[in-house]
Amino acid sequence: MPAKSSGKKNDKKIAELEQKIQLLNTQNQFFELLINNLPGLFYLFDSNFKVHKWNKNVETVTGYSSEEVQTRHIFDLFTGTDLTQIQKSIENTFIEGAAATEAILKTKDDRIIPYYFTGASTTLDDQKFLIGMGIDISKRKQAENELRESEALYRILAERLTEGVILFHDFRILFANNAFAAMLGYEDPSQLIKKNVMAMVAEGFNVYFREMYEAIQNDVCRERFFQARWVTLKNK
Repeated sequence: MPAKSSGKKNDKKIAELEQKIQLLNTQNQFFELLINNLPGLFYLFDSNFKVHKWNKNVETVTGYSSEEVQTRHIFDLFTGTDLTQIQKSIENTFIEGAAATEAILKTKDDRIIPYYFTGASTTLDDQKFLIGMGIDISKRKQAENELRESEALYRILAERLTEGVILFHDFRILFANNAFAAMLGYEDPSQLIKKNVMAMVAEGFNVYFREMYEAIQNDVCRERFFQARWVTLKNK
């Protein structure tokens, strides 16, 4: 009887162990599936910069095979100031626990791609690891460049107009051209920056000016015209 009882206990322990192994395998498979389907670059490396884990996107984006990834140094993907920035960010991650930075990633075929990298550090069995993500920000960078070009073009055109032009937000002047500055008696448009535009509208006209601004801001109308009198520098 004791032998049979002992056998049943062993069978139960074996069954429980098999269940745990199966659960662990399922969790590992889910983890692998999750990593490989992340939209960005996933990476895990230690304080000696040995890469322990990465997702398929790392191979796809960089052009290095899974075998090559294991032999490449993380810093091989960056050059110049971007390399310096990445080195500093990794150092801060291991020291402070987390960090983030932007840098240009260089691929195997010498393509350059702007990325936003984030990382967090952890310690396992007295070994420090960094786990992080890289997100392609090419579209954002392109939009920023196009915006800067549009602003530059707008400023060039505005400067050449003989009519006075101003750009303001929340009644604070962000831009004024030479013609507008001259009309109000200022030598340089920079003297108008950050000034409250309402302080420059003559009394009796400020109510209409505010109504116009609020109507445009609230999308009640796209354009609105009215006459107003401005306060010049000499009349202040």
